[in-house]
Amino acid sequence: MDIVVMTTEDVVSFGLRLVGFGKERQNVGRKLLHDRFLAFYGPDPRSVKDLLFDLKEEFNDTSFADVMMTLNWAKRYDVEHVLAGRWGYGEKYIGAKIKEIAKRIQSFFEKMIVFDPDLFDDREIHIISVDTFNCTTEEMRQTPSTAFFDHKSNSCGLKYEAALPIRHALPVWLKGPHMAGDKHDKTVFCGGTQETAKADRDQSELYFKIPPKKKGVGDSAYEGMADIMLVRREGHSKETTNFINAAL
Repeated sequence: MDIVVMTTEDVVSFGLRLVGFGKERQNVGRKLLHDRFLAFYGPDPRSVKDLLFDLKEEFNDTSFADVMMTLNWAKRYDVEHVLAGRWGYGEKYIGAKIKEIAKRIQSFFEKMIVFDPDLFDDREIHIISVDTFNCTTEEMRQTPSTAFFDHKSNSCGLKYEAALPIRHALPVWLKGPHMAGDKHDKTVFCGGTQETAKADRDQSELYFKIPPKKKGVGDSAYEGMADIMLVRREGHSKETTNFINAAL
């Protein structure tokens, strides 16, 4: 199959065939097909179609099956023996190929996720929504620590910080990983705790990237920084509350 000309429907159909839903089992509603696809691969089919196109354009030897296998691993986090049964490859091939494809996907990071202050209009005050998310992982055998504990999943995890522009299409910030239980969201954002002088904080963190007279929007974790963050609180007007809800 030619990745370049694949439609979103092709991605769903061929992707599901690879994980056991043959053509005869796809005679169901579109929502069920969509839900099955998300359960095995994670991203929306439209995003996967765009990713496949970009990978093929940058790396001509990109294989549809190899990319889908990598997404399946990232979503389900199965060990190589399980993947070997599902995908029909040997464990050594799977391990090497997933690393290769994952590195190719990662290579787009610096091109696509860029915090450019010139992106924002002078009239914009609240420019980004900020939050962290945790990714569940296996226990760290070589560096075990309670700091990896993720209270959201009651398991081991890693924390990432992300920022999306409120009025523009592409993400502008993604940084991590941090140990899930090691730092509060505000500490990650500020590059240090409240007790740490600004001059001694990590100047590469998001707090120091937001231009003067601009603000981000966040949840209650970012309380206490009214000069740079707008958070939901009692007493806000309905208009402000609706704006915050939409931004988050």
